[in-house]
Amino acid sequence: MTTAPRAQDPRDDRAAQGLAPHHTAAGPDILRFETPRCTGVVDGSLEEGAAASLQRLLAQLAPAADAAGASPVDEPIDEPVDELADGTVVHVRIGRPVRLSIRPDTEVEATAAVRRFRRLCEAWRRGLPVVRPLAAGYLRSSPPAEPGLQRAFAVLAPPAGARRLAAIEWDLPLAASLGRLLRAAHDAGMHAPDLRPANLVVDAAGTPLLADGGVLRFAANAPETDERADSLAAFCAHLDGGCDAAAARALLDGYGAWPAVVERARRHARRLALRRLAAAGRAALRGGRDVEATVEDDGSRWLVRRDDARTARVREFAAASQRPSPLREGRRGAVWLLPELVVKQRDAAHGRHLVKAGAWLEFARIPHPQLIAFRSTGRTAWVFSARLAGRDLAARLALPAHAAEALDEVALLAMARDLGTSVGRLHAFGLRNRDLKLDNLVIDPASGRVAMVDLDGVRRRHPLDARGEGRDLGRLLGAWRALGHDHGQRVVRAFWRSYHRARRCTTMQSETGAPSAATTRLRRRIEARAREVAAARRDG
Repeated sequence: MTTAPRAQDPRDDRAAQGLAPHHTAAGPDILRFETPRCTGVVDGSLEEGAAASLQRLLAQLAPAADAAGASPVDEPIDEPVDELADGTVVHVRIGRPVRLSIRPDTEVEATAAVRRFRRLCEAWRRGLPVVRPLAAGYLRSSPPAEPGLQRAFAVLAPPAGARRLAAIEWDLPLAASLGRLLRAAHDAGMHAPDLRPANLVVDAAGTPLLADGGVLRFAANAPETDERADSLAAFCAHLDGGCDAAAARALLDGYGAWPAVVERARRHARRLALRRLAAAGRAALRGGRDVEATVEDDGSRWLVRRDDARTARVREFAAASQRPSPLREGRRGAVWLLPELVVKQRDAAHGRHLVKAGAWLEFARIPHPQLIAFRSTGRTAWVFSARLAGRDLAARLALPAHAAEALDEVALLAMARDLGTSVGRLHAFGLRNRDLKLDNLVIDPASGRVAMVDLDGVRRRHPLDARGEGRDLGRLLGAWRALGHDHGQRVVRAFWRSYHRARRCTTMQSETGAPSAATTRLRRRIEARAREVAAARRDG
C-alpha cells in the first residue's frame, strides 16, 4: 500500500528528471518515472552513480525494442547488459508487444512487470534471498509501429556466476539449501503454488535465489500442510524417482518436512509429472519459444525450428517437384535419409503423434533427434528431424575388438548406464517403445549419449501399468545376449542398476522390502522375451 511521498534525497536531482519518489511497504524506496517512450518504477536505494547509469540504460531500451520488431515470441528476451557505475551487472528482459486496455491512471501498477517487481521487493523485505530488482515498466511503440502497443521490461541484477536452477544437476548440499529456502519462504507467508525450479537461480556459492516475482503471493498466515506439500512436489516431480530420489530426500530434510507433508508430496509429485508430460505433448503442436507455427497460403500447417540453418534444406525438399527415392516404404509411409535430415512421410494423425512423442522424450530428458520441422497438408504429414551421425548400436557392438569404432569395456559400461537411465525414465513416465531395439539406438557423437532415433513405436500409458515393459527390456536383453560379449554380465548389471535408479517406484517393492508380485511377473516376462529374441537372432 502506498503511503505519502518521502522527502527528496538531497544527494541527487532525480525528481527533477521525471522520477517521483515514494515509499511503499513492499520493500526499499521505489521511484516512479515517466518519459515519452518509457514508464515504470526503479529502485530508489541506488547510489547516485549507479542511478545515473541505470537512467542511461533505460533511455536505450525503447530503441532496442524497436529493433526487435513486433515479434510474436511469448518468451522474453533475456540479455546481459554492461555494468552500472558501481560494478553491478544487470540483465534486461523485454517482452513481446501487447495492447494495454486499462485506465491511464493505473497503467503502470497494472502491468505484470511492475507486479513482479513489487513482489520481489516484498520477498526482499521479508528477508528472503532474491535476485535484486532494479527497474520494471513498459515501453511504448513508436511510428511506424502500430500505435497502442507496449512491451513490458524488467531490469534485474543477478549475482556474478548465477545459473538457472532448472538447467543444472542438483547435488545434495544444493538440494538441502533449496529446502531451507522453501521452508523460510513458507514460514514468511509466501503462497506460490506455481513456483518451479525455472523461477530460481543459483549463485556461485550454491545459494538458491528467487528470480521471478510473477508466481509469488504473500499473506499474513503461512500455508497449510497440503499447500506446503504441493509446493515441495513441484520441485521433486522432475527428479528420477520423484520424492524418493536422493536429491529430493535432501530437499525434504532441509525443509524439515513432517510425515504428512512427505506422503502428500510423494503422491502429488507423481500426478504432477504425468500432467506436465501430457501438457508438453500438447504444447509441442502449438509452437513456442524455439518453434514457430505458421499456416501457408496453400493451407499447409508448418512447425519450424527458429534460427536453424537446416530449415533451408527442409523448404527445398518440400518444394521439390521430384524427390530422391525413399530409403523405405511401407504401410506407415516413406522414409528419406538426407545428409543432415531424416524425413518421414506419415498420415496426419501419425505425424502429429511423432511430434508429441519427441516432446514426451524431451520432457523425460531422454536423448533423441531434434525436431527441425513438421508439415501437415490435409491427410498427409511430413516430419523432419536431425540425423545423427554414426552407426547404430547393433552395428557398433558387432564390430571386432580391434575395429576403430569398437567399444571397449569402459565405453560399454558407460553405454549401459546411459541406456539404463533412459529406459528407466521412459518407463517411469508411463512411456513404452515398441521399436526399442539396438538397431534404433545411436550414440550421439556430439554428447556421447545413447539416443532413441525411431519414435514411431512410442506410446503413453500410466506408470503403474507395466504392460509393455517386459517386451521393451526383453528385446534389449535378448539382443545383448545374442552378441556374446566377454563383459556381458558386468554390462547387464550396470544397465539394471541405472534402470532401477531412474525407474524407482515404491509400488515395485512389497511392504516387507522383498520384490512384489508385479516385479516377479515382470522379470519372468523379461526373461521369456529375451530368450525369444536371442533364439530368433541365432536362427536368422
